[in-house]
Amino acid sequence: MKLLLKHAEASQISGTSLVGYVRDTRRGLEELFGEPNIRNKGDGGGDGKTTTEWALRLDGMVFTIYDYKADNPPDLDELYEWHIGAHHEEVLNLIIFAYPQLDVEAD
Repeated sequence: MKLLLKHAEASQISGTSLVGYVRDTRRGLEELFGEPNIRNKGDGGGDGKTTTEWALRLDGMVFTIYDYKADNPPDLDELYEWHIGAHHEEVLNLIIFAYPQLDVEAD
C-alpha cells in the first residue's frame, strides 16, 4: 500500500506539538521529503525556536519534522535528533509504516 505524501500549509500545522523524534541527517530527510518548508541561517525561524522544518501530510495526517532551539541548521550529513510534531501521536505509526528506514521513537 502506497501512502500519499504532500506538503502541509502553515494553517494546517498550527497547534501541533511534540509527539516523537527521528534520528537522521538533513540529507537523508531531504531525500525522503524534499527541501524543508523553512530553512533559516541560524536566526531561529519565525518563532525563534527552529531553523529547519518540514511541514507534511501523510494520508491526510499532518506532521512536522524540525530542529528545536538549534543555534544553526544541522549540517547536511550530521546525524541529528529531529523533533516530530503533530496533532495526534498516531501519526508516528503511519510514519514508521511508510518509512521503515527511519529511526523513529515516541516522546
